[in-house]
Amino acid sequence: MASIRTPALILFFLLLAAMLCWQFWPHPPDQPYWDRALLAPLADWRHPLGTDAIGRDLFSRVLLASAMSALIGLGAGLMAALIGVLIGATAGYVGGVLDEALMRVVDVLLALPLLLIAILLLAFFEPNLWLLMFLVGVFGALDVARTMRLEARRLASMEFVLAAQLQGHSAAHVLSHHVLPNLRPALLTAVGVIVPQAILVESFLAFLGLSPSERIGSLGSLLAEGVQDMAYAPWMLLIPALAMATVLICFGLIGDRLRDSRRAALGDEA
Repeated sequence: MASIRTPALILFFLLLAAMLCWQFWPHPPDQPYWDRALLAPLADWRHPLGTDAIGRDLFSRVLLASAMSALIGLGAGLMAALIGVLIGATAGYVGGVLDEALMRVVDVLLALPLLLIAILLLAFFEPNLWLLMFLVGVFGALDVARTMRLEARRLASMEFVLAAQLQGHSAAHVLSHHVLPNLRPALLTAVGVIVPQAILVESFLAFLGLSPSERIGSLGSLLAEGVQDMAYAPWMLLIPALAMATVLICFGLIGDRLRDSRRAALGDEA
């Protein structure tokens, strides 16, 4: 568990630092200081990571944007898990016509340009945090549904599920009391993989100017600003890029560890 503890602690302290920064740091992320524009890192002790084109403190902006991206990724991952496990578990356990119908719907949705649809919806409606998490979560839910379907079909042939069926329990009872609880390890593995993907999708949408919060923004919006000022203020791109790499690596390591643990458990069962 050491390999999963380290990245989890990094993410925890990142969120904790963002909360403390929001409450106690003297330079809010949306506060411009026109006389301190484009300060390089360490050029002014009041702004250790420098400032942007209108003098906003880059330390508070990057820290809070990192927490925002991580929270959006986690929220989208949990939403993907909820939608995906309901669809996949139902299709895999019940089978038959319902399985075919649900999987064909998933196939059709996978064939659609969902990223373009998300861009159009966020452009048509006012971007907000819940809409963004829902749209990003739908992306991940399709892959989670496929994974949960295969796992539910495997569980449907297990002895404890067959015993529950022989005792006369309904399909809904078996699904809720025996199949879904035993999907938890596979679901955690899927979420560990989906969260980094959700962060990348959210960052791409924010890069296009569809961030839900102009006051804080996310790492994608900071990267968009950094690209514009890269020629004369490269730190505005490099620092958010390093922050995003850190967040993605942490979630990636957690996902890899969960996947390895799941493979080891399946190997022991075999």
